[in-house]
Amino acid sequence: MQDNRVKQDWLDSGKLVSTVDIDNPLTRQMDSLMQALASGVPAEVIEEEFPGLTTDATSYKYETMVFPQENGEVTDWAELDCRRYNSLEDALAGHEEMVEKWS
Repeated sequence: MQDNRVKQDWLDSGKLVSTVDIDNPLTRQMDSLMQALASGVPAEVIEEEFPGLTTDATSYKYETMVFPQENGEVTDWAELDCRRYNSLEDALAGHEEMVEKWS
């Protein structure tokens, strides 16, 4: 399995700031499926209407998320904050902004 982590910071404030590369086929398929379901398309119609689920539903390549953590373990995978970026430069800058915000 390929590691898609770009940067991680475990903060003393009890937060994990994690930036990952989301520009991969599986992520695009999941985004397409989620958008189809959210738009009210019945599950049985998705396969017919969205063959292969390969439509690029997002133009973002990187994502930064913040999670609660304690002693180096994430305590809840429901993110506290999330931002997406188109470039690695923006993702790294955004990561640092999240670190400042949640420190």
